[in-house]
Amino acid sequence: MNVKKLLSRHSEILTLLVLFLGGYALLMVLFSFSMKFMFEIHILLHRIFTII
Repeated sequence: MNVKKLLSRHSEILTLLVLFLGGYALLMVLFSFSMKFMFEIHILLHRIFTII
């Protein structure tokens, strides 16, 4: 009984850890994409302003 309880608790912690890491990885990917996107927009705006 005690082992089963411990195991379920362990799996809960593991699930939380996996979710946390997954969320963190997703945030990092989104962040890198947004940085690249911002850079592209910056270049585009610079070109538009140089044309004007």
